[in-house]
Amino acid sequence: MKKTKFEKACALFALALMEIREVALADKNKVAYHLADLFHNLPASIAKNFSRDPDRVFDDLQEFARQRGFVKWIENAERQMFEE
Repeated sequence: MKKTKFEKACALFALALMEIREVALADKNKVAYHLADLFHNLPASIAKNFSRDPDRVFDDLQEFARQRGFVKWIENAERQMFEE
């Protein structure tokens, strides 16, 4: 099946995050590794859910964070960025 440009962009975004994760692992940069690991699945969620249920993308991010122990990071970032 032919991919749309949007789907291709999401796949390339995921690939870039996976490569960042690998470089961070080699450089022993734990923060970069874990953030890239947390976010590398998000482009697939964006491609799958954005047009049907855009809020699902954030729900997926929260689930990825829960699975990887990054809930506090998401909560802190969200508070810093979006609370007035």
